[in-house]
Amino acid sequence: MKTIHAVYELYASEHSYCQGLQTMVVRYLDPVLALEASPGTRVAHKADIQSLFANLKELLGLSSNLLKSLSLLLFGPGPMNNTHECLPLEAVTWSPFSSKSDSVETTLLPFVPFLRSFAPYLANYPKALSVLDLFSRGSKRYLPLVHFINSVHPNGVMALQALLITPVQRLPRYRLLIEAIHKACFKDEVSWNLALVLSQVSCIVDQANESIRRSESAHKLLSLQTSIVGHSISLLSPTRTLLLSANLLKVSRDRVDERYVIVFTDGILILSSIPGGRFMFHHWLSLSTVSVCATGHEQNRAFALYSSQKSFVLVAENTTVRDSWVQAIQRAKLSVTATVSLQADLTNPQGRNGRLDSQCASVQRSILLEPTIPTVDNYMAPIWTPDAESATCQRCQVAFSPFARRRVWHSEAVDEWEPRETVAGF
Repeated sequence: MKTIHAVYELYASEHSYCQGLQTMVVRYLDPVLALEASPGTRVAHKADIQSLFANLKELLGLSSNLLKSLSLLLFGPGPMNNTHECLPLEAVTWSPFSSKSDSVETTLLPFVPFLRSFAPYLANYPKALSVLDLFSRGSKRYLPLVHFINSVHPNGVMALQALLITPVQRLPRYRLLIEAIHKACFKDEVSWNLALVLSQVSCIVDQANESIRRSESAHKLLSLQTSIVGHSISLLSPTRTLLLSANLLKVSRDRVDERYVIVFTDGILILSSIPGGRFMFHHWLSLSTVSVCATGHEQNRAFALYSSQKSFVLVAENTTVRDSWVQAIQRAKLSVTATVSLQADLTNPQGRNGRLDSQCASVQRSILLEPTIPTVDNYMAPIWTPDAESATCQRCQVAFSPFARRRVWHSEAVDEWEPRETVAGF
């Protein structure tokens, strides 16, 4: 029967998971805490122990309680029923059709709210990885702890790393296992309603995944921030998320330079790699002032970034990558525009309709990948363009003539010419 097999799979996998947690506590955590409490035998700081194991004992208690409940459900009370040994499928005495048997729903419902105990562990997991990374680098601070861990297991650090990830993997697996039970009940026509259990588990898993994403993003931003030279930029922000990053080519008048470009939810960071695994700061472009469009240059691999601070052409690896960059920047910009518009609506509700029309037009332009033409009123810094490809002034769109040469800055608004022999294409 599919239902029995699905519930047994939950039991068997929980037994294996619980054993892994118990191994971490008995072989690693408890001995380290005991040494920490003994005078003169410190192997690690309390903060390092917390960074590695977080609330591991709490998760072990949660898993042990679930395992006991599943054991009682499947095998009933008796001398054979213990949590130390994983009983075989043939030993199952439970029947989902029996009116005297408990249902999986009543077994799981009390357990589900406690899944929130995973949140602290998941949020702490990037710190654990950082500590393990310092282990591998031979940091003097962690040498006593590394020696102790290696005394527990020949490949102590690697074995511990494999165990530490199990709670991270276990939480989303609960959803998959309960989904399998739910489907099996439907096929076997068992009159249980696991929809409530499944929805609660899904909600907790989604929240946990979001917590992991934010924690990993913050950790990555902090690491990036410490590696940037040339500007004391602060990348950490509650609303900032890294969307896309890659090495692209920046086209200049006399050369092509490689740049490390990062798109955030509120801006674009332009860096270049320097020796020592660090980055040189070049530009920060706020998305509220950026316009992007695909171009036909470099075999359709290029796209142009316009802003009031700086405008230039970037070249991607291929057309597909180019389009993904353009679309990612446009979506992020639309999100910023919508946020600004919402804030404006709260302060001035009367101007809402006009802004909505403007946003609709902006969305249509973005979908069609149409370039936003820089104007005098909404100034955008021009992009260097070869003379042969420049027929009009990028600032005011006036056509060049023998009297209005390309090698000048031109502004129809003030009706004057400012020679700039070092800049071509304007």
